[in-house]
Order: sequence, then C-alpha cells, then structure tokens
Amino acid sequence: MKIGDIVIAPEGCENYLTEGKEYPIIKVWDGRTEGFDIIDDEGDVIGCSKETSSHLNFRDWILKPTQS
Repeated sequence: MKIGDIVIAPEGCENYLTEGKEYPIIKVWDGRTEGFDIIDDEGDVIGCSKETSSHLNFRDWILKPTQS
C-alpha cells in the first residue's frame, strides 16, 4: 500500500463511510501494522487497519492499487 492507492468500503461499514465508495489513502503508517489514513464522508481523517477494520465492523478493506 502507498499514498494515493484507493480502498473501497465493503457492505456493513459504519455510517460515516459509504458502501462501495472509493477512498484515497492519504498516509501509510510505519511499523508492523498495515494501517493507513483516509478522509471519511464527514471530512474527518480516520486511521484504518487493512484487515478486520473497526470502521467496517471488523471486515477487510478492498484495495484498488493505482497505476504506477
């Protein structure tokens, strides 16, 4: 994952995200976790885990890498 990649919220996400909507990654975390920041539908920056994200009721984000 890198800044600019797109993640898509799956069915069952929290109400500040939209199912099927594409969110660009604005920051990738350093360290052991596959984590990143996006801007949600309310304009807030939220930290997300790629797998079992609490924002998705512990589902996984769908990753749509950008062309290099």
